[in-house]
Amino acid sequence: MLTSFDKKEESILNLVIALAGNQSAHSPTELALNPLYKYQYSSISDAIDNFLKEDIPKGTGENPKVVEEKPKTLHEKTNELNKLFKKEAKLRDLVNEFFPKKYNDKFWVLNTDVTSIYREHSPTLADKEFVHMANSVIKDNKPVTIGHRLSTVGLNARENGVAWNPPISMLKVPLELKSSEFAAQQIKVIIVDEKLFNNDLVINNLDSAYNNVGYAYPTYEIANLISIIRMAGNRNVFNCYTGDTKTGSGAKNKYGEVFKLPKKETHRPPDKTEEFDWTMKNNRKCNINVRQWNNMILKGKRNKRMHDKPFNLVAIQLTDIQTGKPVFKNTLWVAVWGERRNEITLREIYESFRLRFDIEFFFRFGKQKLLLDKYQTPDVAHEQNWFWIVFLSYWLLYLSRTEGENIIRPWEKYLPKCINQDVKELENNTVKTPTQTQRALPSILCDFAKNNLIPKPRNNTSGREKGKCQTPRTHSNPVKKGVKLQI
Repeated sequence: MLTSFDKKEESILNLVIALAGNQSAHSPTELALNPLYKYQYSSISDAIDNFLKEDIPKGTGENPKVVEEKPKTLHEKTNELNKLFKKEAKLRDLVNEFFPKKYNDKFWVLNTDVTSIYREHSPTLADKEFVHMANSVIKDNKPVTIGHRLSTVGLNARENGVAWNPPISMLKVPLELKSSEFAAQQIKVIIVDEKLFNNDLVINNLDSAYNNVGYAYPTYEIANLISIIRMAGNRNVFNCYTGDTKTGSGAKNKYGEVFKLPKKETHRPPDKTEEFDWTMKNNRKCNINVRQWNNMILKGKRNKRMHDKPFNLVAIQLTDIQTGKPVFKNTLWVAVWGERRNEITLREIYESFRLRFDIEFFFRFGKQKLLLDKYQTPDVAHEQNWFWIVFLSYWLLYLSRTEGENIIRPWEKYLPKCINQDVKELENNTVKTPTQTQRALPSILCDFAKNNLIPKPRNNTSGREKGKCQTPRTHSNPVKKGVKLQI
């Protein structure tokens, strides 16, 4: 992957390497202090600005971005989104040959979710909105702040119990779209690309926020896609109508009896049931009961009918074998969408969906270790470029997961995961976690950086003339929900 960069992109490559091997930087500018970074700190902003640019223009000293632009039409925004999809496809071309093996040699597993990028202190950054902010410290505090939504599709690569989730799409959600609607567009672009999965079966795991018409309607017709989506425990679904066809004028009956998830008296007998034993990560042995109801339907909308798009409703319950008590208080309900939904077993549904949480590990690692939300910029395009740099840095870590030594700090050798192994002599092919890989990366790439990332002397530009002032950037207020956008 490192050899895919052109000579003129050495500073970009150096930035990707420094970010992947980051040990102490709290901002992108501090990466210039990294021993792996061989350029000046001023080149970081240039590398971000020129990322994935076909023609890199020479600096002119002018800043055209400060000019106030007119509101863009829907056609212009659609063209911009298509350009972003094409740019991101170039990143996938760099990493598609390093994709992990299919799950059980049968299907690929994707995880899709959205995370909030806080931008409450960026007054001139455009397209800000009110986003969710987790807050479990201050009671009754509203979990809302100002920022952007980052929609991510990750390829599940869990190996030997280590949660790896390299991204294959990281894009900011447009203001005019819901997260579920935009995720449907991302998945369509990815699945249609035959170079990635070669028309193999793909399972996409999603949270309950995607179990709606916005995602299910446009993705249902994708032939090789199965979506496993969590369903809120208070939802109502419907059985398919099996009665007599209505005669005369008026709409035909399409929905059967209601199926209320929290009320067992509305449940009909399941069409399929399976039980099996499972050992959890803490060696807790459980019995898993999985029940499935075939051909359930949701209410649609006027222009998005859902009565002809059935799904399988699945209920999952875990019981502790030793105590006989439920492991979790509530039943896990998931909806299995797709024309090929009956090709996977109930056990495969459980095994696949339990991998969904690996994308949460990716978001946490990205924000804490790869500075995913630390880049401050007034330019939306630069922010998107930074997301893609994090994209490549995580893939570099993934490809290095079995290289180098496993560096364990003195106080970590007492952790349960280290007690049963020799912390001094570990096998070279041991799969390390993302954090362990990041610690080992400087020693792995030290020689590469010395030999291949040698800055060349350049002619210093004259810079901005003394006393010349730039036009101030215009302030951009956050868009409130319910306000009609001018598109």
